[in-house]
Amino acid sequence: MNLLISILTAALLTVGAAATDMIRLRDSVRRVAADQPVLLRDIAILEGPVAEGFGDLVVRSEADADVVRIRVDEIRDLLDDAGAYWGELSLEGGTTRVRPPAARIDAGSFGSAGLDIDSNPRSAVKTAGPDRASIDLRSPFELLDRGGLLEEIAGRVIEAWGPDSESIRIGIDSTRLAKAVEGLGTAEISVQGNPRGDRLQVRIGGSRSDGRASRVRLLPVEIRIVEMVPVATRAMRPGRRLDAADFTLEPRPVRPSSVVLDLDSIEDRQLQTALGRGIALEVVHLRPEIVVDRRDDVLVMADDGQVSIHVRGIAIEKGRVGDTIQCRLRTSDPRDRTAWFDAEVVGPGRVRLPRN
Repeated sequence: MNLLISILTAALLTVGAAATDMIRLRDSVRRVAADQPVLLRDIAILEGPVAEGFGDLVVRSEADADVVRIRVDEIRDLLDDAGAYWGELSLEGGTTRVRPPAARIDAGSFGSAGLDIDSNPRSAVKTAGPDRASIDLRSPFELLDRGGLLEEIAGRVIEAWGPDSESIRIGIDSTRLAKAVEGLGTAEISVQGNPRGDRLQVRIGGSRSDGRASRVRLLPVEIRIVEMVPVATRAMRPGRRLDAADFTLEPRPVRPSSVVLDLDSIEDRQLQTALGRGIALEVVHLRPEIVVDRRDDVLVMADDGQVSIHVRGIAIEKGRVGDTIQCRLRTSDPRDRTAWFDAEVVGPGRVRLPRN
């Protein structure tokens, strides 16, 4: 994804400004040791020799047993005091959460704060797929503040999603979590699967508090990302031709693997299944039909959460909404297969680079 964003950016920009070194603050990091100061290189990605020169800048000198939040304006002030010249250095980021050093988790510490993820209903989001019951979804940063096992899971997800973490929601069954740690004196976890996928599993093991042999259980964790999606303003029957006026765009949690539709891409499409009022429109609701043919001109859209780019391309294959097809930029050599890339069909003449 990042490589393709770079390719598309290069296709659009013919004149570049003088390069500057970059300091990019991370979203969440864990301290290596409690008795060591937090350095700039511990909480940021340093790109270039000028940025590297500030790597040993002390951001926090005191140890803290809790999560520490360091804002970008605090870092900017420290760099100013250290003599940074902003003509050759750039700073990006928001707030970095610095967590205490890793330790074996005391399973006995899981009280209501650790297991009751429904304690604040206003921050919960309900979602349901066609083949599963509703689950409660939480921001990973909310779970990060709960401590214990939930903090460990949230930290892994934040690390995987980076700047997009603010839009991520995590679904954990509190009953299954309680059973997974029941009887454990200490718990050790490992993540199985892709944290940037729709679902992962957490392998929970550890020693029992009563001295019996240790055991392992698997805890499924649902991952969703909040996107602006079309939501029906009225109930509609199968076979109806869609009009953009029948929908509003609303933020809803969707599976990371799903194709996000926009109002332009659904115009005059036909419903395959009934759609209730207030339900988000998904690809499965639409009647399958070819909307991009081979050699068609297509609009290639790319968005990595920081940069959004639209360029013209050529479809190598035909496809329906939701299909992944190969494309190339109009400026590329049609005989150069190394310049081909995968893109998701999102509507007639429109494709988007996959999120992952």
